[in-house]
Amino acid sequence: MKNNKSKFKIWLIIWRIVLIGLALFVLIWLVNKNFFPSGTWLIERSFCQYSLVISDLYPKDRAVKEGCSSRLIYEPVYFKVKLPVMFERIKVSMIYATKDNLIISLGLLHKRIKPTDWQFELKKLEAQPLGNSLFESQAEFAINSGFINDHNLEFMISAPKVRHGAYLEIKKIKLELFRQPLTCKEFFERSLEYLKDIFR
Repeated sequence: MKNNKSKFKIWLIIWRIVLIGLALFVLIWLVNKNFFPSGTWLIERSFCQYSLVISDLYPKDRAVKEGCSSRLIYEPVYFKVKLPVMFERIKVSMIYATKDNLIISLGLLHKRIKPTDWQFELKKLEAQPLGNSLFESQAEFAINSGFINDHNLEFMISAPKVRHGAYLEIKKIKLELFRQPLTCKEFFERSLEYLKDIFR
């Protein structure tokens, strides 16, 4: 009888340890997913995957999905990036295929005051060859509330030669976002805001 009670206590202790470990794992996962304590967030998308963060290229009649790529048949095209929290900087990298000498620019839309507002901060991209007609280009933007439209950043890809038949196929979009590392005070403040949003 005593042996049975001892075994039961041991299993109870093990079960509690498992539950505590699971709770800690979920807590750490939620903190990293929603608060970005390190101050950086890396995300990428190829177009054979659905993404909650990086949208498809649009309008749809200007970009055609081909496998895991999106080929431009007209320009400009746009994509959105959904931000769970505010960041201070964003580095956008694009891997693309082309056999033409293209001038490509990436633009970040300013906050719209009116629906007809289309003011972009434009940056010309420098192509870094990767081989096999593949290239990678990067652009970095400082961001604040003056660029947020419905919790999104909205980007424009411009390559004027596409209008005249030049070939451009976007293979992958990679993002690196930066903000100040999370302090204990900010963690508790954001935790309260997060809980309020859940139970609202």
